[in-house]
Amino acid sequence: MKRMVPALILTGIWAVFLVGLQLEYATPVSDVAAYYISHSVEDTGAVNVVAAILADYRLYDTIGEATVLFTAILGVTLILGRNHHRTEQKIKQLDKLYGGSPDGDVYHL
Repeated sequence: MKRMVPALILTGIWAVFLVGLQLEYATPVSDVAAYYISHSVEDTGAVNVVAAILADYRLYDTIGEATVLFTAILGVTLILGRNHHRTEQKIKQLDKLYGGSPDGDVYHL
């Protein structure tokens, strides 16, 4: 319980800070944002401003991000998936050793 007291105090201070923070959502952040909001329909023909930004104004950036994500997922899959066959062989060996099925198959006894 003593360890939770500082965490609760920090959470309370953070909540008070967030409540007191005055955010203005009505005014655009910059001139670029104002341009995107006012000209996206005429420039791109898209009704959705977010879709217009991602698919037209920043298309190359979006394709680059998708490529980076695909490469990262492919790398993790290749690294984690390469010992799959060895793992099944080890399971079959252990199953034989400790009285499993005669052919070493874990799933069929």
